[in-house]
Amino acid sequence: MRETVLVGVDWGTTNLRAYAFGADGSVRTKTHRPTGITRMSGPYGDLLEELCRELGAGADTPALLCGMVGSRQGWIEARYITTPCTLDGLVEGLVSAPHAPRHVLVVPGLDSQSGSAPDVMRGEETQLLGLMESIGAGERLVCMPGTHCKWVQLAGGRILDFRSYMTGEAFAALKDHTILGRQMSEGAAHDAAAFARGVAMAQEARGRGPGALLNLLFGVRTLGLFDRLGPEAAPSLMSGLMIGAEIADALGPQPPAEPVVIVGSAGLGARYRYAAEALGVPTVVADEDIATRGLWAIARAAGLASG
Repeated sequence: MRETVLVGVDWGTTNLRAYAFGADGSVRTKTHRPTGITRMSGPYGDLLEELCRELGAGADTPALLCGMVGSRQGWIEARYITTPCTLDGLVEGLVSAPHAPRHVLVVPGLDSQSGSAPDVMRGEETQLLGLMESIGAGERLVCMPGTHCKWVQLAGGRILDFRSYMTGEAFAALKDHTILGRQMSEGAAHDAAAFARGVAMAQEARGRGPGALLNLLFGVRTLGLFDRLGPEAAPSLMSGLMIGAEIADALGPQPPAEPVVIVGSAGLGARYRYAAEALGVPTVVADEDIATRGLWAIARAAGLASG
């Protein structure tokens, strides 16, 4: 059996994924648990040791952690590094986890100070490093769908800048806590035609400015009042409106020269891909293993692993 030289953990808010790496950087085995930082009931070090035993790692195998475990609410706060940022910049920001029975380093997050308010990411930076290994050093725009979707500019082996959009969280709030949700069927399946209709509505309103979305959202209610939108289709239409408006703002007046790289789950990523291409922007989907590539790249640069 090949020796495990590194344990990498992508430790998020609600879940974690842990990986055992061989000396060549390949993933020997992996595990998943619904034990993110908001679900911890004991010391972080104890759970990490459980994971290491499950993965077959020896007592002297180092561990590298990324994600919300490095937030103020996690094991230890790993400060944000301001963009533009390179692999070396992230390595310089690594911090040692306290009270750990083995050598444990935590990856810092990133912040952007280019806008009127700061922006932050934590966990995505590791995925982006893995992505850059596969797409090279050219200029690319990356879309990372999620509760808080990230749009990231890459160039020259650097993470140049990024913006976050609260589209996912805003959708959930509108559906669950406003009058719009009263006209939506609970647990309705995704309606591709209604989603496409919402994207088209957002596209037609591109020239009206960001306030147009607020007007369009009220249309979810009025279309229902006039029996032009059923309760089963309403959530998908609202999703199309919001994702379409987000993409239009993120792209700006000049579409990127290269296809937008989509990083994320298959279901939500497919919606973003459809909406972007409906707006005339080609896309490609990133490989699923970019997080592990990023962990391995950081570990090698930090001297935690050789290969």
